[in-house]
Amino acid sequence: MEQARGIYSFSHLTFQEYLISREIVNNPEKLTQLVEQISEPRWREVFLLTAEMLPSADKLLELIREKIQALVSGEQKLQQFLEWVGQKSQTYALSQAAVRAFFLTLTSERV
Repeated sequence: MEQARGIYSFSHLTFQEYLISREIVNNPEKLTQLVEQISEPRWREVFLLTAEMLPSADKLLELIREKIQALVSGEQKLQQFLEWVGQKSQTYALSQAAVRAFFLTLTSERV
């Protein structure tokens, strides 16, 4: 929609999110810029759309993992908590991911 002469806006945020995702998919070097927004809730749909549009989301997921590791590396209390969850998950003969998710959910309100 034209807001003023030469100034346009999107009538719905979904269009903007879609176009941003397309731009990232067409220019994979921009994945790093996207991952810098990992802690911004308003970028959630762009992450989801981009992951869905990519032929393989492996690179995106790897960049996300690296960014999250960098973010939590300086948080001693969080590191201790994650180590505790990891230890607890190893004591059960169930899916490690399921056990970790259970303990994270169980204790998330206390952290």
